[in-house]
Amino acid sequence: MKTIIEIENRLKVKLPNDIIDFYSYTNGLEGDNLIFNIIPLPEVEKLKDANGEYLTFAEFMIYSEICGLELDQADRNTYKFFTHKNDENKNLQFRKYIASSVIEFINFYCNQGTLGVFAD
Repeated sequence: MKTIIEIENRLKVKLPNDIIDFYSYTNGLEGDNLIFNIIPLPEVEKLKDANGEYLTFAEFMIYSEICGLELDQADRNTYKFFTHKNDENKNLQFRKYIASSVIEFINFYCNQGTLGVFAD
């Protein structure tokens, strides 16, 4: 498996410290009978959006919906998790920000469940 530093270099980003800590202990998580997953780091590497605005951090229903990790390029430890809705042409309509740390994201998921994370 590639190291976190190798993946950061390939992505051309510096991941936040708590994201590095998270992936140092686990390589993603599976939940809700495998229909909600926090994506393993090697897959995150492949899922950077075309504009470089975010990384895909979690997915629901085999990538029917995603939870993105929006990074602040000026401060590696400032970031937000979001879900979004697209129109029929896959154009971004809006982002719903749900957390600003891994712990906050996991707490949100544990308290709200998958449907809470991806609700409008």
